[in-house]
Amino acid sequence: MEGRTYLVDSDVLITAKNVYYAFDLCSGFWKSVVQSPSVDEPAGAGADLGA
Repeated sequence: MEGRTYLVDSDVLITAKNVYYAFDLCSGFWKSVVQSPSVDEPAGAGADLGA
């Protein structure tokens, strides 16, 4: 899906971390989000997620 731009509100990711996908329980999910080739990395992306 080239040419499409999506904006994800940071609250969506914060809520996911706090409620559904804790870093220590779902580190693979967060690594895939950070390493996704379709995501432009904002400042601070790629930070250590604890594993």
